[in-house]
Parts: sequence; C-alpha cells; structure tokens
Amino acid sequence: MYPSLFIVEYNENSDVPGAINNSYVESYTYSDILTEKTLIRYFD
Repeated sequence: MYPSLFIVEYNENSDVPGAINNSYVESYTYSDILTEKTLIRYFD
C-alpha cells in the first residue's frame, strides 16, 4: 500500500508524461527506505 500511495502523489505533482517514469522510480526508492527504517526499528 505504501508504494501505491507514493506513486499517486508523484503522478499528481508531475503533469509531464516523461516525468511519470521517474516518479515511479522515486516512489519505489522511498518505499524501500521506509521498509529499511521499519526493519531497523524491529532490530532495536
């Protein structure tokens, strides 16, 4: 659910079709960061 939310936000901000591709990449990277943070919290 997190990745989809990020993708929607970036798509809304970017009106240019070419920017959508970049938005997807960024959304995935942000989702990865969130997962990493959650894993770190579990370890703590």
